Amino acid sequence: MGKNETLRNEFGHVTCEEPITMDMKPLILEFQYSEKIKSQLIIGSNLLALMESLKGDERTGAEKIVKTYLQSLLTEIRIAQNSIKSVNYHGAEKNVTESLGRLEMHDMANSNLSISKALSYVTTSCEAAMTTLQENDLL
Repeated sequence: MGKNETLRNEFGHVTCEEPITMDMKPLILEFQYSEKIKSQLIIGSNLLALMESLKGDERTGAEKIVKTYLQSLLTEIRIAQNSIKSVNYHGAEKNVTESLGRLEMHDMANSNLSISKALSYVTTSCEAAMTTLQENDLL
């Protein structure tokens, strides 16, 4: 079977002729973590944008919820960083932390900008892993 030929099991799912090698497993983890964190960052950005339109008690409550969400996101980034050891996750962590600080100062525009920068770091990580996985017919 050639490198670019696709094998399917009895359920029609794509399978690999050869087992996934140990050097591919970190790339698969990086891809999975990156996709998950990218989605969470987009949600965080949307929450920050929505919060800008709120006033009074609604805004106060929304700030508490968004802070909690971003703190939970930091935990996810740190878990990924411990598993993958990528400088991109360090950059994402730094920017989400910065976003939380700007949120404390009620600087919504720059808080959201920091989330966008974190998203850029994670997207870079995801793209690098995805390219290698595609070259090895694993995506």
